[in-house]
Amino acid sequence: MFRQIKISSEDTNWQRILWRDNPKELVKEYRLTPVTYGTSCAPYLSTRTLTQLALDERERYPLASFATLHHFYVDDLLSGAATEKEAVELVWQLKEMMRKGGFNLRKRQSNSETVIKEVPENQNLKVVQNDEEIKILGIQWNPKSDFFSFSVSLQEQKCAYSKREVLSEIARVFDPLGLLSPCVVFMKILLQELWKLNLEWDEPIPEDLNKQWAAFRKELHLIEKMKIPRCVLLPS
Repeated sequence: MFRQIKISSEDTNWQRILWRDNPKELVKEYRLTPVTYGTSCAPYLSTRTLTQLALDERERYPLASFATLHHFYVDDLLSGAATEKEAVELVWQLKEMMRKGGFNLRKRQSNSETVIKEVPENQNLKVVQNDEEIKILGIQWNPKSDFFSFSVSLQEQKCAYSKREVLSEIARVFDPLGLLSPCVVFMKILLQELWKLNLEWDEPIPEDLNKQWAAFRKELHLIEKMKIPRCVLLPS
């Protein structure tokens, strides 16, 4: 996405690199003309460009314009429609509007077989396999069952833990929607207790808190069995 956006010519001087194909060649100096990964302005420029594209094309592609303005997260789109017919139209509008801006949509998926079949797959727009779990903003989604699920990867069980290790493992539980709040709140309360003790990062935590964490940690993998329906709205 970044490489499809050209920056102002006066700003290219701040994107100079040195390069040569092999050690025997002289070093050449290049100026990078598109938005470049790692620069602080890159996220803003990409988002701002999408916003401008949506504003410019809102009369011609109203559904795509609205979705781009409200349902894009950097380069991922998470949107929907009330009916399958409207969803098909949304996909077509998005594809055409993005093409006008020089952006080719790469992958798509839907919980509706009709939407997938109505918009043919081509070399630019691939359909993610229906039995694959897709990550949406860090949350796993299975389009076939239309359920959210979670995964957590922990190190082997230990006898004693430090504050650093507890914090590191708490950070592995990613829950932006608050669906795991009962679990997350317990972990944050325990971490709060550790902060009150003014422990060093690698100092072993007290035995009582260590037992609490070890017992909780042993059951943490059970969240992988949770399946939460994505749609919570009843059809009108």
